Amino acid sequence: MAFPLSLSAALLLSILASLFQTPSLAKSSIPSRRQAPPALSSRDVAQDACGTLFNWLQANYTVFTALQVYDCLIIVPLNHTVATQFISYYKDTLEFQSTLAYLKDPPASYQQPAVDLLAGLDRIQGQVDAGILTTQYDFELAVQTLVYSAHDSHLQLYAGLTDVFSFGSPFYVSSVSEDGVAIPKVYFTEDLISAQQSGGQWNASAIHTVNGQPATDFFTQFAAENSQGYLEPHADWNNLMYSPASDIQGLVNAFEGSSPFYPGDVFSLVLENGTGVPDLTWLAVINDLSNVVSIANYSDFYSYFVVDDYDDYTAASARRKKRDSVTSPPTVSTSSTAPTQTSWSDTFFPLSLAYPQNPAVVEPNLGDGGVITGYFLEESSTGVLSIPNFSSDDVMAFSTTVGNFLQKSKASGVKKIVIDLQQNWGGLTLLATDTFKQFFPTIDPFGGSRERAQKYAYALGNTYTNYYNASLLNPNQSLSVDYSNSVWVAPLFLDAATGQNFSSWAQYFGPHQDGLDYFTTIQRDNLSSIPFDEASLGAVVDGYANRTNLTAVSPYAAEDIIILTDALCASTCTLFVEMMHHEAGVRTVVAGGRPQVGPMQALAGTRGARYYEAADIDSDIFLAEAINVSVTADLPDRDIEFRIDIASFNLRDQIRRGENFPLQFAYEAADCRIFFTPQTFNNYAALWQYAADAIWTNPKLCVQGSTNQPSAGNATDTVGPTAAEKASWAVCANDGRTEAGNIFHPRALSEPLRPRAPIPVKIPCIWCAAASAIYLKINYFNGGEPGNGISPSVIKMLSDTIDQLDAHIAKHGDGVIPHGAFDHQAMGFSWYSVNVNNHQQTWGVVAHAVNALLTFMLNYQSFGMAQFLIFDGENQVGTGTLGPSFSRG
Repeated sequence: MAFPLSLSAALLLSILASLFQTPSLAKSSIPSRRQAPPALSSRDVAQDACGTLFNWLQANYTVFTALQVYDCLIIVPLNHTVATQFISYYKDTLEFQSTLAYLKDPPASYQQPAVDLLAGLDRIQGQVDAGILTTQYDFELAVQTLVYSAHDSHLQLYAGLTDVFSFGSPFYVSSVSEDGVAIPKVYFTEDLISAQQSGGQWNASAIHTVNGQPATDFFTQFAAENSQGYLEPHADWNNLMYSPASDIQGLVNAFEGSSPFYPGDVFSLVLENGTGVPDLTWLAVINDLSNVVSIANYSDFYSYFVVDDYDDYTAASARRKKRDSVTSPPTVSTSSTAPTQTSWSDTFFPLSLAYPQNPAVVEPNLGDGGVITGYFLEESSTGVLSIPNFSSDDVMAFSTTVGNFLQKSKASGVKKIVIDLQQNWGGLTLLATDTFKQFFPTIDPFGGSRERAQKYAYALGNTYTNYYNASLLNPNQSLSVDYSNSVWVAPLFLDAATGQNFSSWAQYFGPHQDGLDYFTTIQRDNLSSIPFDEASLGAVVDGYANRTNLTAVSPYAAEDIIILTDALCASTCTLFVEMMHHEAGVRTVVAGGRPQVGPMQALAGTRGARYYEAADIDSDIFLAEAINVSVTADLPDRDIEFRIDIASFNLRDQIRRGENFPLQFAYEAADCRIFFTPQTFNNYAALWQYAADAIWTNPKLCVQGSTNQPSAGNATDTVGPTAAEKASWAVCANDGRTEAGNIFHPRALSEPLRPRAPIPVKIPCIWCAAASAIYLKINYFNGGEPGNGISPSVIKMLSDTIDQLDAHIAKHGDGVIPHGAFDHQAMGFSWYSVNVNNHQQTWGVVAHAVNALLTFMLNYQSFGMAQFLIFDGENQVGTGTLGPSFSRG
């Protein structure tokens, strides 16, 4: 399973308590802020920013300016010996990461950049040796940047200084489309909610620029650098946006305050209505209130958080407690004295009223271990099952709640089902299988996986499996070992090719070559084994062993079920969707994504099959050496002075039946993509109905270009969208809604308000010609303001060119431009365009193209030189320039 970043209840409460009310942004341009301590003086910094920081923490401050925390982090020097030992330890750990070779040389279907993790660690070691990295924080940032570049939420590192504080914004943002068709814009979440509550008396204004950069560019870059664990930029983007499904779990996204990367001191915004919001302060929070201790200076800070060498700190026991709390299977309880919540609004996190307050089904102890709710949208006979994660404290209560929902749905005449998996970060793998089996009891899900075949895995597996086989012959072994679900005991698992248990580690290990690496034989879990189920889940999986029901039937057909995600579905969640979508045929809908048309993957969290931790490897090695001391020479040294809370990785790839391609690298577009709107982003009943309508009654609600994608079916797409397909997802910048190549009807749209501040030109830019399918892709533009002296000449030249072209068409009709080139010079400027791709420009095409360039300049009030491509519908027909006049010979 993967574990998302979250804040403790006490910390969240302290943050919420520190919020103070201010007028709405649309009225005052000042967002609500989290209160931070007074600014540090230069004297404080010079003495020791760390001591001052922790004095404030002991005075019950938990939120600081980013600069206050950075001033402490950056003064902690790097210890070469400790850093070098960590690199060696971490390199050995990453030998177990299943995707190393594919990350280094990914297939075209993978939507993130390639990365060589082991070479990256070598580069960091080289920087340590050369004295380039001199502070502990810079060293850790280099490591974290490398970890983030794997885009795998099973590969996480919570360690050292970067595990103490996180950075974020003083406000929330949301990305919504005004009508579900227009390209989304980013707004202050508070403004959108206030605008709704105003009854239409005023409208929220979108964020136009951040630090002078177009908002889309800023948030795209911020997402790429700070979102962790997602397989494509659409999901990175969604990870910055406010989500009620995140609220109810107490999660914090990358923009709100979970990033280890210092974002700077202050930033400024300009809204589309011209309102400026200057001098906003980036904030920082402490991640764990148990870390509030007496720290006098940076030396104490280093001793406490980096090397566990602090007298008052029991770091090892704290780490064990933290690890056990998130990795141990929950116990099965039979009763509870905790009060039962009737809806999410009754729980500790009523941060929004997005969820209906009248659920039909509620898991016991909702908000305190329980997570499932179910709803009936009576007007459409649609039922909704909300599963924000698969990590319930009481697995039988979880399973029973799913069953109760299905029973009540059938009894109430519900015809269609929406399964909402927004913000589902994973959980217990077998709980997802249990849920699937209640929907489709006659399907035995494949659940194939494999691990990287490398020397350490062989040594561990061979040792454990041999000892296990010997224990079957001699139960009175000297060591008591719990084998029930050990990943190193081959006979516990099934050979996917034969369906029989492996007999030896050699049979399991292989190895089998795939590309540039070697892997074990594809295996399946033996779900009919009661000891395995109970050790892994805490209960027997529905449909297996003593919970088998041979007469069970599917309560709903696959075509009557849809799954809704926000692309952040990860780990166990992706295993669940793999079963529901690929094996049963349920369709998927994904919401949100970057502000562009085109498809989007429903599952962009990690698709790895097995989460594992370095601490688990440490324990495995310790026991293996106790079983057989001679194996010590074949295993790595696990001594480590560096404090690590969690160093996790993906042990096994998820593999489909009859394949050997890791699903982590496949492209899997959703059957339909929808944009959030002001009516749906904070009203889930409306969102669920919108998703249901998009699939069952009104496919036009799906984003342009997002349907009928080849990868939405059962075939594994190892290629992904082509460059031409990606180019076709562009929309006209004129209105942000018309797909380039379609006929552009500007008169059907209301005129936008002219911003008070100049609009920065975003290049490349798609600009469409009115009443035609012709558009320009402007790749270069060097313009100036109206008073730059050349604007009258440019306007006059382009206007005269249009007049001459119109006059030619009126007299001679439209036709092909002679000799494949159009050259017109006047007022010291020249328009020159030529045919390309065996297509030909016509007089009408060029007239529309010239008009498009003129309207582009007039819109941005910027005039100058340009280079552009000319398209007529889907075809590029020309390329051209607007520049100074000169002789072409």
